[in-house]
Amino acid sequence: MKGLKAILAWLLLCIIWACNTEDEQQQFIEDDFIVASALNFVLEENPPNGRMIGTIPSIEDASDVTYSLLNIDPFGALELDSESGEIRVKDSTFFNFELYPTIKATGIASTGSTTIHRPINIDLTDVFEEYSYIGTITLRSNLQIEQFASQNHWGVSGALIIEGALNLEPLATLERVGSLYLWNINTQSPGLHNIRHIRYDLRIEDNNTWEDLSGLGLNIDYLGRDLLISDNQNLTSLEGLSLQEVGRDITIRRNNQLPHLTGINLQSVGGDLDINHNPSMIGLSGLESLTQVSGDLTLSTLSSLSNIASLSSLNNINGSLNIINNGLLSDFCSLTDLLTTGGLQGDYLIEANAYNPTLQQMLDGQCSN
Repeated sequence: MKGLKAILAWLLLCIIWACNTEDEQQQFIEDDFIVASALNFVLEENPPNGRMIGTIPSIEDASDVTYSLLNIDPFGALELDSESGEIRVKDSTFFNFELYPTIKATGIASTGSTTIHRPINIDLTDVFEEYSYIGTITLRSNLQIEQFASQNHWGVSGALIIEGALNLEPLATLERVGSLYLWNINTQSPGLHNIRHIRYDLRIEDNNTWEDLSGLGLNIDYLGRDLLISDNQNLTSLEGLSLQEVGRDITIRRNNQLPHLTGINLQSVGGDLDINHNPSMIGLSGLESLTQVSGDLTLSTLSSLSNIASLSSLNNINGSLNIINNGLLSDFCSLTDLLTTGGLQGDYLIEANAYNPTLQQMLDGQCSN
């Protein structure tokens, strides 16, 4: 009798062991479907939309299998090809290690008669990120600024748009942005002084109480694309904006009280330099170090402009030179070296000024009236 009990106990242990090691999938029955072993994936954070993560296994010896996903957490992160079982990134904003280190779902393979559920775990790995906020954000109130700043962002991948009379001090953690737009801000406060890198554009528009830019404390090392300074009706100086290089175009227009460009300290412009419709501009101080304009240089409709001596260091314009409709301007001698050394690659257009020398007159030394 004791021997029979020992044999039965041994058989029971064998059955339990066999059930636990029958195959890698450790399948068990729950209600009317089979739960199989989990699918585990590892993926770097911030993948592009559409990136394939993996595939839900098919059902053995089945030819007509369909696939689906349930319990996606966070919802909207994943998408699935119902015919192939391929799991892909649907919304990359959820693939943020700091917010969702693991993304979960349930993968289902079904033939109609057989259904297999598998837990899916996607573990994200942390990587260095240029930007902590992905997208564009507009801040129009101090409350919005405080809420945004409470997340300790160091970078914005899209445009950071600031509009209205605001306290900018909570934004001091920011170091880089895609673009920076400053619109209709009635007061200046520090807070943007740690932004050194602007990937695309800087736009300063419709800030009608500003006399200069010193209160912002801008200290930009890199501006990848365009600079626009427009319609700031009381701006009298660009002090506070020190930019040696701009990746593409600079446009300075319709700033009614701006007499010069002191404070900008440019050395090169990667595209066009267009200064127009600034009726108080008498000179171009601030451009003394400018040597290169890779596009067109245009000075247009500057009714008070009488002195362009600050362009004397300019030795190369890859585009055209356009100086048009500046009623007081009669001295172009600062451009003599540029023209006599062949530094102008494009067209020469000087007209509707107080004096309009032809290119040949400039080459002959007749640069002023």
